[in-house]
Amino acid sequence: MSSKSYLGALDSVLRPAGFARTGRNWIRFRDGFEDCVNLQVSSRAGTTANISSKDLATDAIWKEAVPPGSPGLYYHTTVRIGQLMDRTDHWWRRDPNGPEELSQAILTYALPYLDSRRSLENQALGFGRYDTSGFNARLRIGLAITLHRMDEHDEACAALANPPKRLLPSWLTQIEAVRRRLGCGD
Repeated sequence: MSSKSYLGALDSVLRPAGFARTGRNWIRFRDGFEDCVNLQVSSRAGTTANISSKDLATDAIWKEAVPPGSPGLYYHTTVRIGQLMDRTDHWWRRDPNGPEELSQAILTYALPYLDSRRSLENQALGFGRYDTSGFNARLRIGLAITLHRMDEHDEACAALANPPKRLLPSWLTQIEAVRRRLGCGD
């Protein structure tokens, strides 16, 4: 199947949900969020979709805190449609039913997923609240800002405490900048 048939199939389900298409991206602004569905096409793997979202208030705090020229982070959360379906990576390749199956998966899994991220509590869980398995700088910064917005100041500062020394200097700089912005002490 050509990417045009996928474009048409996704367009038919995403436009009624408030998304506007630019190229292979459908974007909507709703409830203080920017949501994006991206159609990814690979000549080898086939076609899939990436589902992304960011809370605009969290994004504003992050952008205010980090120094100019820091590496950018466009979406706070991005998952592939397969992760939402059954936790595997789904690609449709030379499948005549692919456009319909992918657009149905967007309706069934992606749109409810985006709506489920609206509460600060769910965002904090998505950023790894209560997960002690490691230190992902991007997730920790998102978690700290979200906890700050929830008035959980001590927990927000704890999320950014003691980053591993092996982190890239750009991430260490961002962590320190966000700590300062949130009013975290030494």
